[in-house]
Amino acid sequence: MRVHTLEAIEERTDGPMRRTNGALWSAASGRFQPVRLRAAIVARGWTVAEFSAASGVSRACLYNVLRHQAASDRTVVRITQTLAAREPVSLDG
Repeated sequence: MRVHTLEAIEERTDGPMRRTNGALWSAASGRFQPVRLRAAIVARGWTVAEFSAASGVSRACLYNVLRHQAASDRTVVRITQTLAAREPVSLDG
């Protein structure tokens, strides 16, 4: 069984999905790293729909960001504030 870790995916991926200093968002491009953003959302126990409602960002806009499209400053602030408001869920029992 092959395990697909984030690091393994990033090593095989060229272009926009490539890791940029481990950052979730790049100010130079105005884009989030889709794999990292989705992982951050899921790690905090949200679905994309729940995160959309919590952040005040429309689902359409959030899915565009998850397709590596540029985000407005307002959207970036809403996403980062919402992620900061909830700690990742611990898998330790």
